[in-house]
Amino acid sequence: MDKIIALIVGILFGVGQFFLLRYALKPLAEGRDPKVFKVLFFQMPIPFILLLCCAFINPNLLPFVGSSFCLSLIVAAVINYFVTQKRRYDI
Repeated sequence: MDKIIALIVGILFGVGQFFLLRYALKPLAEGRDPKVFKVLFFQMPIPFILLLCCAFINPNLLPFVGSSFCLSLIVAAVINYFVTQKRRYDI
């Protein structure tokens, strides 16, 4: 049961991290210069807190949390790519 909870928490934090990075990098997509401080600030807190808390609770769950975090970032990016491609061709 603890592995399932670790997977779910990793997925939720990964999707949250994706949306934070998407927000921070939005000026880059619009052709403007991104704010470097905002990008650097939003890049580290969520993974650091997630993995540090997991390490304190149960270090054996770190591979599950880390892999689900990374995979959810990849899946969110792929979904975002297809949604933006669909919008581009619908307009």
